[in-house]
Amino acid sequence: KRSVMLHMYLVLAYLVLCVSLFYIFVFGGNECHANGLVGRIHHFISVDLWSLIVKTSTKVFGTKIVSFFQSAFEYVVYKPNPILQILYVTLVLGGFVLFVDTTFTELSLPYQISAHLTVLMTMITFLACCSSDPGVISSKTQRKYKDNYPYDSILYFQSKKCSTCNIAKLPRSKHCRVCDKCISRFDHHCPWINNCVGSNNLRYFIAFLFQTIFLCSYGTFLCCKILYDSVIVKNDFFTLMYDKRLSRHGSPYSVLFQLVYFYDPRLIFFIVFLSIISIALLVFGGYHIYQVMFNVTTNESFKWSDIKSHLKSKRQKMNQPSLSVSQQKEVLRNRTQVADNHNLDSCRFAHLDSIEESKLLNMYNRGVVQNFGEVIYPFAGRW
Repeated sequence: KRSVMLHMYLVLAYLVLCVSLFYIFVFGGNECHANGLVGRIHHFISVDLWSLIVKTSTKVFGTKIVSFFQSAFEYVVYKPNPILQILYVTLVLGGFVLFVDTTFTELSLPYQISAHLTVLMTMITFLACCSSDPGVISSKTQRKYKDNYPYDSILYFQSKKCSTCNIAKLPRSKHCRVCDKCISRFDHHCPWINNCVGSNNLRYFIAFLFQTIFLCSYGTFLCCKILYDSVIVKNDFFTLMYDKRLSRHGSPYSVLFQLVYFYDPRLIFFIVFLSIISIALLVFGGYHIYQVMFNVTTNESFKWSDIKSHLKSKRQKMNQPSLSVSQQKEVLRNRTQVADNHNLDSCRFAHLDSIEESKLLNMYNRGVVQNFGEVIYPFAGRW
């Protein structure tokens, strides 16, 4: 009994920890968390912890082995390769096969059919993302994209040129260092689909993202339904809850967990794993919907964050009283650290000094309806 209860608490702790770490990892770098606990934990995980692991590993295993694993990590994440694509397909299809092998037959036929259709739709959206053109800009396709967006003179300038592709750098475009191509309305490069997310395939990416959320959520629901029908209903658990003899074995909920645990521990694993993935992807999907609502890309959101940090630092400098020499050195050190972390430099934001802060607006935000319409029916498709 104690062992089962310990497992229950460990499962709950694991669920809370995973969700918390996901939030810290994804949103801990935002300006709102810069000086708080979440921001400090994010900096520790992304910078300090990684440096500590590298230093410790180098001392224990040697430079060659550590360099090998660093090169392998950089290849998987920053080079075009199908490794994470294969991993995704293995997780989805392998997990479904394991699920079918457990207690899938206890579901009624409509639920079995809907489960197969859900997996099929997930694979279709995945393949659509992997094979779709994100909006590659070249000398041949430049005409299709050049009039899609105007230059805002804040993030994008007409005089700039892509040194790699040797073509004009169009507004909202970016040269992807992984694909080695210029992408229209560049959002980010996703190693899971081994493709960039840009103007032409953002709709497919969002569909794929929410289809994966639905897959994990529906899988969680089916596992819970199997446990409900096979454990609670068959054992008439709601009647047993009022039986005084049950109290000798602990609280009703602890007894319920024991029944579920001994029925099939694999279903517990499915529920916990799928729940964590569902919550994590739901947060990530919500973030992308928020970006679509205000017509900003992931790449642009980082740029706007840097601009806000620059303006905040400038205001603090203007409103700062006279300081002693030691205080001035401390302020200078802190500013240098912030500049290093965010890759800021004075030349990069020199053009902002002549622009009023109230006029630093996202000119690409044309309203929620038109913003969503731009994603569903991209400008390049109307050309």
